[in-house]
Amino acid sequence: SVNVFAAATPSDSFEKYLEPIAITEESAYDLYEEFLESDFPKTAYEINMNDDEYKEAEAEAKLQAFGDYAVSIGAIEDTAEARESLSKSVIRSAIRSLANIAEDYAGYTIAATFLRHSLQDNPKDLTYGSTASVCWTVEDTDEVQNLIDDITYELEDTDINYYWNGDSSNTVYLNETTDLFLAFNKASWTAEGVKKGSTWNLEINIEDEYDFDPSDWEEYGGVTATAVNIINDYAYVAQEYGAIVPFNITVVIENEIDV
Repeated sequence: SVNVFAAATPSDSFEKYLEPIAITEESAYDLYEEFLESDFPKTAYEINMNDDEYKEAEAEAKLQAFGDYAVSIGAIEDTAEARESLSKSVIRSAIRSLANIAEDYAGYTIAATFLRHSLQDNPKDLTYGSTASVCWTVEDTDEVQNLIDDITYELEDTDINYYWNGDSSNTVYLNETTDLFLAFNKASWTAEGVKKGSTWNLEINIEDEYDFDPSDWEEYGGVTATAVNIINDYAYVAQEYGAIVPFNITVVIENEIDV
């Protein structure tokens, strides 16, 4: 484990809150801005190394110091629950800003949508049918078109009327664009087909568990200096603190194939 600096004691000169605040993303972020601008000792959290392990350690130390600051001014009660809620809220506020930057400045619409959806305690699984723009984008990739061609070739030379392929090793890489790479990258697939006359009604399900990878976003998604700072400050501990929660994604692609 990485040794971080012990929490420092804030100055008694800090302005005190009359009662604990209601913790929301907005209130947590505003309080965090106050913390960074305060005289709270920076040695409580500064660990200047670039290795991912140290990025995580520094983020944890900074959040610990932030919690100490919030307690010292009466903004939160000194409980594990209040500290956890405060940390989670400020991380979510920052990561939400990252998603907005990715969408507004780089056009990473799908990746931003998935990232924002993960910023809740119990995100619902997402399914995109054949009329959804996400489905069109996925279907138009070379990888998926090659998959459809391979299945079509297989069906052209068979007398069966029902087709199923649910092999657990089925993999498709959705990385044709940075948006898809950050949203999916490696996904699994299943395919089912029913033949009526000379036409196959084929359904392919592209399935993935959304799992935020900060190193990918740092390398490919850091579209502004602000985005890179957010990643370094918060992303490496986001899932550990429960700020980002994985969920399942299914893209349903329907095709009619004449053989």
